[in-house]
Amino acid sequence: MPPERPAYDTFLSYSRKDSALAGEIHRALEEEKLRVFRDTVDIGGGAPFVNDLEHALESSRTVVFLVSRSSVESRWVDEERRFALYLANSKPNGPTLIPVLLDNAWPPGFLATRNVVDFRTDEAFPQKMQRLVAAVRGGPLPAPIAEPPAADIGWLSFFPEGLLETLYDKLVRLKHLEDASSRSERLGTIVRIDSHEVDLVGFDPARVGIITDVSAEVRRLLDALEACFAEEDPFIDDYALGRGRALLLRDMLGLMVLLGDAPAESRRQERMRNLARVLLPRVAEEGEIRIAFEMSTHLLSQVFSPSVSDYLLHANLLLRLDQPRQAFDLFELYRAQSDLFGEAGLGDKDRIRCVLDWARAAKATGQGRRLHHSIVEACGKMIDLAERLLATGDGG
Repeated sequence: MPPERPAYDTFLSYSRKDSALAGEIHRALEEEKLRVFRDTVDIGGGAPFVNDLEHALESSRTVVFLVSRSSVESRWVDEERRFALYLANSKPNGPTLIPVLLDNAWPPGFLATRNVVDFRTDEAFPQKMQRLVAAVRGGPLPAPIAEPPAADIGWLSFFPEGLLETLYDKLVRLKHLEDASSRSERLGTIVRIDSHEVDLVGFDPARVGIITDVSAEVRRLLDALEACFAEEDPFIDDYALGRGRALLLRDMLGLMVLLGDAPAESRRQERMRNLARVLLPRVAEEGEIRIAFEMSTHLLSQVFSPSVSDYLLHANLLLRLDQPRQAFDLFELYRAQSDLFGEAGLGDKDRIRCVLDWARAAKATGQGRRLHHSIVEACGKMIDLAERLLATGDGG
């Protein structure tokens, strides 16, 4: 069966300050019979904004980034870039990323490693559009530098949104890859990124060598990471985790999942699971909901023997990502199996939160009227429980 055709030929990402030019480019692309997603045109009033953007990115064959001084400072463009990069690096048929240069701003992060369409030339607009149309259609652009893949740093592909710069440098020294790393930086195979005041190192997936024995490479990488952590554990302090360490935690969970059900790795997987259960709520509290959700998804892998509380936290994150139906189904499953989540191994505060989240999910999915009596009764019990907690000084 042939793969499903993407809904859009391209997703147009731009700063609102460049809206006029974005509109011209949009119309010119559609005149060439290309299907274009542009948020001000394709998102209806009242729609869940972030959900629609992510769905559109997932449904686009290419992503065109209008790169300008305004766009590199735009939080929304940065979020779109990050999610598009994640799709390009992690999905077999992920989108092709096409930077379009509008002024002297340079593409941020890994966009700098892509071939660009330069709109800064003196050519007329139709000639510039010919090159962009060709790129969107997958036509000829200047070929990338013909260099062999950087097999020595293939392990960097396990960190699709980048690895903490300090940790990368330690791994390079530990693996004696200083020359390979310097060469890869010169060629643009790896890039150092300043992301939300976090220094990361990432890669161009098209130019990093393919790993043939994944399990063996994962074990070697985990051994090297543990040696680095013995010098300085990035998760030991009480400060904010930040995006860089949250990504590291997510990607290390992914490494554990890649090991599968390996008895020799069970102790290491258990330590990672326990650490993630402690830190995942902090990741969510810091606003990194997507990363927290991806961590939670890893924790539901059978290699971690997920608990009821893992599923309930996953339901909470689904609710926060505007997925109330899936959240409600999970809450209902465990509510029905116990006395208002009382047998789920939760503390009293988490139990109250689960009841409130369940009630919100029920309302959001149109189940509020059917479950009205149960919701009122449950909330009454949780009010009594909250009052007892306050009376004992545990209310927080």
